[in-house]
Amino acid sequence: MTGPRRDDALAGGETVVSPRGIGLAGAGGALLVAGIGLGSTGLTLVALAVLACVGLSAAWIWLSLARARRAVVEVRRHANPPTLTAGLPGEVIARLVTRGGARPRVREQAAPELTGGGPTRAQVSSMPDGVQLRYRLTPQRRGRWPLGPLLVRAEDPFGLAWADRAVGAGASVAVWPPVTDLTHATGALLGAAETARDGARLPSPDDAALRDYRDGDDLRRVHWPSSARRGTLLVRSEEAANRSPATVMGRLPTDPEAVEAAIRAVASIALGVVDCGHPVHVRLGEANLVAGDSHARGRDVARSVVLDAMVDLAPAPDEEAGDADLARHAAAAAAAPVEHGIVFAVLDAAADSTLAALAPLGARGGAFALVSPADGGRPAAERTAARLAAHGWTAHVAGPGETLEESWTALVGTARP
Repeated sequence: MTGPRRDDALAGGETVVSPRGIGLAGAGGALLVAGIGLGSTGLTLVALAVLACVGLSAAWIWLSLARARRAVVEVRRHANPPTLTAGLPGEVIARLVTRGGARPRVREQAAPELTGGGPTRAQVSSMPDGVQLRYRLTPQRRGRWPLGPLLVRAEDPFGLAWADRAVGAGASVAVWPPVTDLTHATGALLGAAETARDGARLPSPDDAALRDYRDGDDLRRVHWPSSARRGTLLVRSEEAANRSPATVMGRLPTDPEAVEAAIRAVASIALGVVDCGHPVHVRLGEANLVAGDSHARGRDVARSVVLDAMVDLAPAPDEEAGDADLARHAAAAAAAPVEHGIVFAVLDAAADSTLAALAPLGARGGAFALVSPADGGRPAAERTAARLAAHGWTAHVAGPGETLEESWTALVGTARP
């Protein structure tokens, strides 16, 4: 599957004749016909002079564009941040390097998904070796979207026409899905799962280093003697091998808007797991990856691994394909070692075959599902949640108008005794 993407090139340029140019060309043509028809040499010469102006205008523009394009050495672009996030602003710097200090008139193009549908409004500045453009982007959708190519502009001295032509290569920029901070609630669910699976066992202080407490940390890991001496909460920071890995899986619907909601939920939960210091295995559509915890790989690296996998996901071609993907991911998770048994699932109403594949995961004592009604199908979603609960899952059906944070917090409340 290929997700939201527009790799086709943007406009390679255009030519626009002004009303003055249209009028002059029309008048010249009319005078020429009249001069020939009347046998008037003077009128014919005037007509030819007018049409010659139009021809000179076209030649001027053509030569100007050719000269500007020959002067271009290269085009460099830099996006900040390198990967954008839907709903958050970003900035692009495009630099046109030219020969001999040429400074042609230029403008930049960007996909409407990056600009909110409007044109780019760049701040143009002269550089010793060319021209630099700086402009802001407001990405609206997850995916990969094109930037460029740059367009150089030329117009004639008479104001009869102007033309744009592309120079240099274009580029593309990836846009991550928007996410919700679920770290605190996800940490509570991880703690509930570990309690259910391992009881109240705590790791030995000799096997762990100490670090500052963060939202979502399990209070069972607070090292109280050191906390009392330091005057701030400190928790045991176990090695990654001692942290319970979690699997976050989901089902991709066929509706594009529902897909974005599912991707946002899965990504938010997975990042919450990473931020709590646990490794995470993400299974969603064609995405099947393992992101290390923030201590083993670095928080930003682990988060990027998760979000990069979300960029190219696309809606399922049909409902059966979505169910088959989730069933395949559930079977793979069930085949994993028991110590990898903490599972979070995001789905809507599921088929019987999918529920059968999910059922064994509930027996491990650490399976949590967020069920979102699709197309008003709340009864079907409630039946799915009930069947999962019968197999040991903790499930919550999202209510009407409920935000992701509210739904996930409600699931935490359901999981706690």
